[in-house]
Amino acid sequence: MLSRGRQGRPLAGTRHRKYLFVEALESPGSSRLAFLVAVTKTLSARPRKVGIMRKSGPPKGLISYLVLELLDERPRYGYELLGEITEISGGHWEPSYGSVYPILYKFEEEGVAERVERADEPDRKYFALTDAGREELAEKRAAIGGEARDFGDVVLGFYHLYAALATDDRFQVADADAEWAYSERYSAWIVEQIIRHHERDFGEFERIDASPEEFYDESDAAETDSVETGETEAETPETETADDADESEEASSGAADD
Repeated sequence: MLSRGRQGRPLAGTRHRKYLFVEALESPGSSRLAFLVAVTKTLSARPRKVGIMRKSGPPKGLISYLVLELLDERPRYGYELLGEITEISGGHWEPSYGSVYPILYKFEEEGVAERVERADEPDRKYFALTDAGREELAEKRAAIGGEARDFGDVVLGFYHLYAALATDDRFQVADADAEWAYSERYSAWIVEQIIRHHERDFGEFERIDASPEEFYDESDAAETDSVETGETEAETPETETADDADESEEASSGAADD
């Protein structure tokens, strides 16, 4: 018999974890609340073979990448960079001073950034991007672009932990004085916020009728097709079209007439 948590749900990590998301989507008359509950259950179910939380935070190099992008806009000082990054995260994540300032000093040593003196603020250490820094930025863009899947795993991984604290009998974290709680209500609110951000930034939210396995398989297949298409195009030599040949002949004829 399967063990169940405080709210009657199977414990995180039990062998029968099923994905009820598609079933919930297909149910007629599903309300927004029912949908949020379905999303909550889906996200809290640990995938059998996909989505492994390999990192304890944002992708390696993300902070240095953000610093490069912000310095590319205009010179900034350390505390200002911290504030900008916090704002980008919606106020939910702030890197430590001990991460940003060493990055700036390292950039300065490597010639990626240089200090800028400002007469109106002589005591502040402003940094500006150099030409070498712009080359570094181009490389960082590609590197961080390749970390999107790992970043998604981190987001889902921490949500899994949140849901486990709410449903797993092994964890007793109730606090009557706390503003929040590990519960279905606050879990649904987190999911609601994600949907609102999605609709603000990308447009109307469209449900994906696929299990995690199907979604990852489709993504992998699309990525493979894209790579193979790129390789094929790179290997195919450019051929002269009929129009190109006609233009070439006309040019030769004109030159002979001259």
